[in-house]
Formats: sequence, C-alpha cells, structure tokens
Amino acid sequence: MSSILLCDYVNQRKRYILDPETGSVAETLFDGPKDDMRNVSGFGSYRTCGLLHNRTKLFIAAYAVDDDWLVRVGSSVFNMSRDRLDVRRDTKYVFWKTFRIREGNSDRFAMSYLYSDSQIWPDNGDICSYIERMARDESYEALLYIWDGTKRGSDITSREFIGELERIRSREKR
Repeated sequence: MSSILLCDYVNQRKRYILDPETGSVAETLFDGPKDDMRNVSGFGSYRTCGLLHNRTKLFIAAYAVDDDWLVRVGSSVFNMSRDRLDVRRDTKYVFWKTFRIREGNSDRFAMSYLYSDSQIWPDNGDICSYIERMARDESYEALLYIWDGTKRGSDITSREFIGELERIRSREKR
C-alpha cells in the first residue's frame, strides 16, 4: 500500500505522510491554497498522553482507504467500517480526558490525556472527539464518499455532490 496523505485536524496547512506498513509519519507544510484537500485521505494529529513521567506523544489518524474507514492510534489500526467497535471520549476530571476503543466489554485501546476543550473548531479541535462522533454516527458510506471526493479534488459543496451524499445517507437510514 502506498503512503497516505493526511491533513492536520486543526491546522489545514500542516500535512502528514503516513506509511501504512511501518506506521512512520513525516510532517510537512502545505504551501498551496488553504482549502485544497486533493489527495488527502483523512485527518491526523499528535496527542500527548499520560501524566508527568510517563508522558508519550502518539500520532492519531482517521482516514479512508478504498471502502474502509480506519483509525490509527500509535501502532494500532482499527477498521471502523468492518469491526463492531465502540469509541468513547470522556472527561474524568477537569481537563483530564480518556479515549477508549472497545470491542464488547474489553478495551482494544485506552489512553488518558490533558485537553481543555476550549477551541471552537468542530469537536473542540480534538481528533478524539471527531473519531467518537463519526463512530457513533455510523454513516461510513457517506464518510467514505466525502473523503473519496476530497481526494479526487471534487467540489464537495456542489449540488450534484450533495445530492448524491443525501441519497447515500437516506439509504444508510433504512
């Protein structure tokens, strides 16, 4: 599989190049038009988790590959469109968040991190909130359609694109 281009969840000028085989991530700045998302397959972001002496920086990404919506946290990859996974982001204490990906009653991944939820960007600028919301919505076909259109450089605000997106969403609700 070839490299995957991701846009930073908050800073649209920042891009990540993810090697899906090794999990290595290269960061680069995008010098094109701010809203140009061609070839981008999803979002990525670094999150510092843990407290004091056991702090670690993890790369978290949510992206589309073919017909799959994937979530990568560090070296773990989860296929959200095929596996029955539950995603939760909770506040334990003020600013202290937990992010869990569960299968049944067991955690497949869990982390704790500090975050203030003070940003206006959707989901408070936290990619973990975005992943939780998208997993809860379960409209993977629509999500994949949007990312495929974005990757191809389609105008995702056009009437034709939105009309097809609405048809997909109505099929998903049945």
